[in-house]
Amino acid sequence: IFGRDVEDKDLLDEDNLKTILDEGNLYWRYSSPQQKGKIIRRIQALIPVKKYLLEYLKRKYPNLEVVTISVYGGYPYWDEEIATSDLDLRIVIKGNRFEYITIDDIDLDNPAFSKLPKKILGINVWIFGEDNIVSGIMPETVPGKLINPSKTIFMNICQLYPGCIVIHGRKFKSFSGI
Repeated sequence: IFGRDVEDKDLLDEDNLKTILDEGNLYWRYSSPQQKGKIIRRIQALIPVKKYLLEYLKRKYPNLEVVTISVYGGYPYWDEEIATSDLDLRIVIKGNRFEYITIDDIDLDNPAFSKLPKKILGINVWIFGEDNIVSGIMPETVPGKLINPSKTIFMNICQLYPGCIVIHGRKFKSFSGI
């Protein structure tokens, strides 16, 4: 399900970013030219945030091997009148893991967040093991109150292609490559 790596230069180069989005993002595909410009600016503003989050993950979860980080939810797509106040991420790691976390111990006033078009109030993260997504392996334990991990994993996998924008690591294959 994975294609090539997405690097900062891909996100900074508008033509490369458009190509990445053209290959598999339905929201992008059906957005107006004006909305597409907003999506590009919002994704590019996430580069310092991504670097900050990678350092955070390294400190907090030193054993995680990140395969990919993608943005989903309202942040890339919202209209000004429908403001979003959080950043939703899906992180795929090596191995078998399934967890939903709210990151509430980071400094949202850090300069890494200063270029965002709107101040965010929190970061929500789904963490999936590559084994869970690629091989359908269910985790041995499920943290929190998630009653049906297989449905939750399936629902999230269905949303990887049409709505997620990879900002770090391996991108998802294009629709034609699935």
